[in-house]
Amino acid sequence: MAIDAHTSAGKWTVDLPKEWACPPLLVWSGKRLVVTSCPNLAQRDTETVVRFVDPGNGQATATTLVAVPFGSRIAVTTDSRLFMMSRQGDTKCRIMKLTEGTAPTYVAAAGYLVLISTRDSLVTLR
Repeated sequence: MAIDAHTSAGKWTVDLPKEWACPPLLVWSGKRLVVTSCPNLAQRDTETVVRFVDPGNGQATATTLVAVPFGSRIAVTTDSRLFMMSRQGDTKCRIMKLTEGTAPTYVAAAGYLVLISTRDSLVTLR
């Protein structure tokens, strides 16, 4: 539920599909609310459903299914670009293939930049 900061009144609620089996994770991008969950328990370890929500009215602006396990680290930039990081499969990060043996430990958004850290390096993407 969205609550008006000035009046404390409820503005809108978001109804999530009953099939979404994982507790939703909410991330604010500065322009959109990003909601992630798993499409169902059978796909929890293989896919994540991502929904972008308009903060003004609570309406979904986009929903997509991503082939990354639910619970993977995510970062959302100010302009609502979503980056997901997983230790599964050939790529360690959904946006770039890291060198062999590199294990990303953290992903974060800073404005329009995405920061990915490993044990001994920091990658910045614009």
